[in-house]
Amino acid sequence: MLKECLSEDIKEALAGYKRRTLPATSVKAAVLVPVIIGGCGAEILFTKRPVMLNAHGGEVSFPGGVCEPEDANLEETALRETFEEVGIKREQISIIGALDDQLSKAGFRVTPFVGLISRPFNMTVSPDEVDRVYKVPVAYFTDTRTSWTERWVRQGEVRTVYFHRYDDDIIWGLTAKFVDNFLRCIKALDI
Repeated sequence: MLKECLSEDIKEALAGYKRRTLPATSVKAAVLVPVIIGGCGAEILFTKRPVMLNAHGGEVSFPGGVCEPEDANLEETALRETFEEVGIKREQISIIGALDDQLSKAGFRVTPFVGLISRPFNMTVSPDEVDRVYKVPVAYFTDTRTSWTERWVRQGEVRTVYFHRYDDDIIWGLTAKFVDNFLRCIKALDI
């Protein structure tokens, strides 16, 4: 019962969210913010990229990537990339909303989609793209001992950069910004 109630509460919170969209850039990308509801509440699934990768090597991220010509839309991009990276099938993912678009440092417009992952689910991790996968309880991100922000200047503009420490990893940049955006959407919920 908790699982169904929590899923519905998250869906309602996202349904009422007025997300910020950015103008299209030459390269569009999408990520999936995978949320898993279990007996202990909601968890977010993250991937850690292999250190050897040129782009974001060793960083914690969400499954996602660049929109390909065969993708009907950015939601399809997020679902395709999730299957390619961690093997979670589209049928096991219920997209319940989108968060604010963000501009990556490479100039890509990135659209994050929140998806509820149905249990039980199987993962087949692509070792070329993912070093490891882990789940973090949503409540963990409210702990001020492990979460902080910094003010950075990039291209003459002051920006707030979000950080979360989990085990030996730092979740930061767009991934942490998407986490913060999700937390703001569901802040009224007791997760």
